[in-house]
Amino acid sequence: MDAPYTLDASADAAVEMLPPSGTRSNAAGSACTRFVHSALNKDRSSVNAGAWFPDGRRLITASFNGMFTLWSGFSFNFEANQQAHEEPLHALCWSRGGEWLLSGDGGGLVKYWQGALD
Repeated sequence: MDAPYTLDASADAAVEMLPPSGTRSNAAGSACTRFVHSALNKDRSSVNAGAWFPDGRRLITASFNGMFTLWSGFSFNFEANQQAHEEPLHALCWSRGGEWLLSGDGGGLVKYWQGALD
């Protein structure tokens, strides 16, 4: 397994910034601070976990109310909500091949989803 990639807080390091798909071990290291902002979906609830889609184009977050929220990875605008669990969600993880998303809730239930989340 590769060591996590980190981005130094300097102007020179910004040239080395990669998209999330290029830094799978540390996608947060690819965020450029001038584009960081807050965004809200229709239902306000605390976010307990998040995971980039394997292609790096969308972000999925897991909320305290048991819902998935899909976000555009380009504009970070809200795309869709889906009720995933009855309990608060606490974990998200993609399978190694990126075909399945696993989610875990506070009640101990783990579900797996196809990439299209149906």
